[in-house]
Order: sequence, then structure tokens, then C-alpha cells
Amino acid sequence: MFFSAQALAQTSGPIADALYGQPSLLTSAAGLSSLGLNFPNGLEVGTDGTLFVSDAGNNRVLLYPPITSSSVVSDIAAIDVLGQSSFTSNASGNTLKELSAPYDLAYDAVHNCLWVVDNLNNRILRFPHILYQVLNNISSTLDVQMKFIDRTLNVLLQPLRKDFSFLR
Repeated sequence: MFFSAQALAQTSGPIADALYGQPSLLTSAAGLSSLGLNFPNGLEVGTDGTLFVSDAGNNRVLLYPPITSSSVVSDIAAIDVLGQSSFTSNASGNTLKELSAPYDLAYDAVHNCLWVVDNLNNRILRFPHILYQVLNNISSTLDVQMKFIDRTLNVLLQPLRKDFSFLR
């Protein structure tokens, strides 16, 4: 849950502005999806507002989008996952793409990366930060889809439009 400055200033006690890890305010069960968590125990916020949460019970780290609204937000879905091939897998592993009960996180703004304490593998892993940006007010009329390849800084740009006659 997230408490804004406005919520903390309330005299009757703070009220959460955002809910992560559960599909609704009425649930509290462990989950395995983009909406569920199972033993979350570490979090960090990137410079762009992306929230990183270690989900030890599911052997993964989830990335959540920055909150742009000042109203109460619930059932916030994760936008990416580290340590698993999908939101619905949770096998532990010891390759550089797998985790086993990740415990704590640290975001390094200088090097733009996320450090993960991979608890049951007795190691610490460094992942480059994956930016989540909604591109608005693009000055170009060319529609472009950005794809991140294996969480590296290499980016593949693919035009979404097949008709380029507007460029003549």
C-alpha cells in the first residue's frame, strides 16, 4: 500500500492511496499473476517512479508502473517480471535469469540498475533498469514500438505502420 502526503496529513489516520499485490481490497491470499504476490519483503522505487517489489514466495521481482493519479488506485498490475519467464511461473533457479527467494532490493540511480539479493542462491544479482514510459505527444508521425531484448540496453525499434507514403 502507498500513502501520499495528503493521506498522512489526515487527523483520523492515514488511508492508503494505492494497492499492490491483491486484486481487490477484500482479498489477502497469496497469488501468482501480475496482480498477486506471495511473501513480498523488499521494495525500491526507480528514478522514473517505477516500483520494484521482491516476491520471495514466487521467486521473482515485479515491476509496477509509476502512479500518475492522485486518486485512490487499486488492483495495480505489474508490467514486467524478473526471475521468471512469465507472471504465472514461479520455479526457483540459479541461472542469471532465475531467482530463488529474492529478499532485498536496491536501485542504483548512478548506474541505472537494480540490485537483487537472491537469498537461497547466496548471491547478489545486478539487473539493468527497464524503463516504463508511456510516450505521449510524440512530435513525429511515425508510430514505433520499442522492444527490450533480454533486459539489456539494446533496443529494437519496429515500425507499427506498414504504409510509409506519408514520408514522401
